[in-house]
Amino acid sequence: MYKVAVLIPTYNSILWIEEMINSVLDQNKVLVELFVSDDGASDGTEEFILSLSEAEERINIVGTHVKSGSAGAHFFHMISLVSLEGFDYVSFCDHDDIWESN
Repeated sequence: MYKVAVLIPTYNSILWIEEMINSVLDQNKVLVELFVSDDGASDGTEEFILSLSEAEERINIVGTHVKSGSAGAHFFHMISLVSLEGFDYVSFCDHDDIWESN
């Protein structure tokens, strides 16, 4: 089974972050590990994903409070922080994406 690192930059995502994360974790036929970085949200997103990461070992918090200014810059910053060794693929997921399970 392939192992996929999923990079997720967030910013003020509290309204949809739980559904998005659950849709990624519920993938079939691949093993996923999430790397989430918050860009200084003011709506409780960071606290929420921190609580999720304490309950789910496949969720990792990296480089919070980046203040990158854009999703693209945030993704580039995350690539520099996450060791991708041991993964077969890397996927980029916007904070409001909902994935189909297959």
